[in-house]
Amino acid sequence: MNFAKHRTFYIREGWLSKGLRVVKERPCIFTPANREEAIDYLGIGKTMVASLRFWMEATGLTEESRGSNSMIEHQLTELGEFILDNDPYFEDINSLWLIHYKLSTQEELATTWHWFFNCFSDNFFDKESFIIKLDRYIQEELGIEVAESSLKKDFLCFKNTYLYEVNQNYQENPESALTCPLKDLELIIKDQNNNFYINNNLDHLNDEILYYTILDQNDLNKDDQISFEELLENENSPGKIFRLSKNQLLNHLEVLSKKGYLEIQKGFGHNFITIVADDKQNILVNAYNNHKRGDTVCLK
Repeated sequence: MNFAKHRTFYIREGWLSKGLRVVKERPCIFTPANREEAIDYLGIGKTMVASLRFWMEATGLTEESRGSNSMIEHQLTELGEFILDNDPYFEDINSLWLIHYKLSTQEELATTWHWFFNCFSDNFFDKESFIIKLDRYIQEELGIEVAESSLKKDFLCFKNTYLYEVNQNYQENPESALTCPLKDLELIIKDQNNNFYINNNLDHLNDEILYYTILDQNDLNKDDQISFEELLENENSPGKIFRLSKNQLLNHLEVLSKKGYLEIQKGFGHNFITIVADDKQNILVNAYNNHKRGDTVCLK
């Protein structure tokens, strides 16, 4: 389990785009021996380089390994290759949903993010309640001790990853380049009392992206039939990761059924889906062809 590996830096606008291109060209860019080269090539400080190395893997865009020469190497994942080829500048909101999905399912690399979307059930929270419940989970469920300072760093980084300021004009704010692109998902919003709440009104969540996450998780289970309850309540399920209500999830599934991706069946009082289309790459192609980042919400 990992905490505060981001070095207090959340994902900046443009970081992941730059990371994809650099890793494609120079797989060993993040090895410590290449630190000065990485600073020059990426145009960021050494601590930010370490942070970007973490984020590239935590968002599922790269995989890290050690080569025969003991150099640390990064290779683009299948998803990383797809985004580099189809949306290298993260202009499509689908790319943001995908990295949110990958980030929140990384229990080992991004434990706090995984905990929040899979285990934290409150719709409203503040800094204190967030840290108290995270610490309780770490001690009771993981059986480990983590310094409070690390938990505070994770809270701050998590907040800056997702917080969408309703009255903030991101288009005119010169500091907008310092914000995290995942704010555009509008998952976390602050109320007038400076408390945070989860926004469940996700009209810009693409049906195909949701279906991709079902297929991606099902790669682990290899089950062509999945219950509605599993899709709503299981760890790393779309119901958890996107914080969907029963009706929201059912609406997405009904649209996907009409498109021929899956079939909805009822048995013994429960709904099940049967997977029909199982090619994840084709699903992503359809998602990007049908749904652009700028088409649904005004981002820039």
